[in-house]
Amino acid sequence: MKRLSIFVLLISAVVLFGQNRQAIIPYDSSLVAELGMVYRELGMALPSDTAPWTEAEFLLMLDRAHNQGGRLSPAAKTILAGIRKELEKDPVYTEFDGALAVDASLSIALEGYLGFLGDDENREWLRGYGEREALLFVPVELYLLDNFYAMTSLSLSQDYFAVLDRQESGSNLPLGFNDLESMYPLHTALSAGGEHWNIRFARETLNWGSGKTGNLLLGANGTVHDFIELTSFWNRFKFTFLLLGQDTSAWDETTTYTAGNETFIAPVYDNKNDSFNDAVSSQETVRNFLAHRLEFLPRDNLRLVFTEAVMYQDPSFQFRYLNPMMAFHNWYQTGSANYFITLEADYLPLPGVRLYGQFLGDQIAFYFNRQSGTYSDVPAAMGYLAGLDLQKPLAEGYLFGGLEWVKLDPYNYIDRSGINLWYQRRILSNYLGGHQALVITPLGYEKGPDSMTFYGEFGYMVPGSWDAKLSAEFFVKGENTITTVWTDEDGAAQDVTPSGSHPVQTLILGLEGGMNGSMLGFPDSISVSTGVNLIHVENFLHDPGEDFWDLQIWLSGKYRF
Repeated sequence: MKRLSIFVLLISAVVLFGQNRQAIIPYDSSLVAELGMVYRELGMALPSDTAPWTEAEFLLMLDRAHNQGGRLSPAAKTILAGIRKELEKDPVYTEFDGALAVDASLSIALEGYLGFLGDDENREWLRGYGEREALLFVPVELYLLDNFYAMTSLSLSQDYFAVLDRQESGSNLPLGFNDLESMYPLHTALSAGGEHWNIRFARETLNWGSGKTGNLLLGANGTVHDFIELTSFWNRFKFTFLLLGQDTSAWDETTTYTAGNETFIAPVYDNKNDSFNDAVSSQETVRNFLAHRLEFLPRDNLRLVFTEAVMYQDPSFQFRYLNPMMAFHNWYQTGSANYFITLEADYLPLPGVRLYGQFLGDQIAFYFNRQSGTYSDVPAAMGYLAGLDLQKPLAEGYLFGGLEWVKLDPYNYIDRSGINLWYQRRILSNYLGGHQALVITPLGYEKGPDSMTFYGEFGYMVPGSWDAKLSAEFFVKGENTITTVWTDEDGAAQDVTPSGSHPVQTLILGLEGGMNGSMLGFPDSISVSTGVNLIHVENFLHDPGEDFWDLQIWLSGKYRF
């Protein structure tokens, strides 16, 4: 009788499996991109662009659009119906009427890459390690009651070294055991939450903002992040608190890493001497990134965002930083921390017209500060991003276009205390092939400091069928990188982007598209995509004599069970 009572209590207390919405929707999900198009058609701002999201939060955004159903075009109605179908669950195993459920899926992708014109040694694939599909990907999910979710994954893909070392034409097929990614799983999550809140411990890709070429504070940048995140989300308000772990392993002065085509010695911060010392171990220190972020919609067509973040390195973890209501900057941890703020806005003056922007404050030193003598020898370190999206329903799809401009000062992401902390450090290992490397990439905008980017795109898409896009990107890169040491030498405060006498100039012209298998008479579970890029680089590695062209073509086919 006691066992029966416990059983009945369990069944009566739980909500059916279909209402467990704690699963994670990744930053690059097509569902989010398509829902954004519906919002733009309605002249409404998305409540949040802080990725990844939970299904619970995503359904709130979906319901807001669905409630405007009478005003929707055929394309928008197709998108909303497709999203609802995609979110339907049919687990492979359940118990207790869905209180416990296990689900799994399988995707197989085959890709090929062709390079022409350029020198293989100088080639940097636009579809690189972070953009390539895994040959085999198997996520396994566990749902418990309506509040708990866990996910891990198995994958078969090329590791970082296999992609980096083979700049000639090839495919995503591992050519041997030495080529296999050995640091999987790359996607895991332990998530708990309710209708309006969630806390998760995950390995996923974070992406804060809606920039097309990247975001200023926290960008995807082809990597994964290990983090704990707390969110509370509503129709007009969202709060996010993030603790992002960082690798602190020591590397000696003979160790180098590669970021793009530039190779550097990896600096390690010496807390005792308050300076960089390549031979000093950082095993004694703890390094973490923390941020709190507020998003709110004062009007349906306007979203405003404020974020404060800190990257600090210290001999011990300081629990006071876990207070999400405290202003991090006012701990005044000069010498061991670097603080940032961002102000962001999305505004739709008309349906189908979206203006967006981001401001990043690292070292704020405006013109009047320097003229008055304040910070006269301190280089400004600020970042700016501005964009325009245009969209119009046409027949069964959308005609769309956009422009974006990004500028980062020469000393952005570089702390004036002499600590270069604002980057993501990952140790990549493949013991089968005897490879190990420290890879350092910007946490924020992928091109790093001292860069300026212009981007434009134009295309057409039919939801669930096909899409095509033309794009052009031009950017310049000065001499400063994420490993440049801050200086207050004469003239540094007057440096402008791009610094140096021979900035790298890159032009990328692109044509890409994709098609659902049903357009070719195959099942919907099959999709194909392809892209062509013409690339011209001047002053490669800041050498005025190094100019080259490259033509890259990629083709991808994917089957999802």
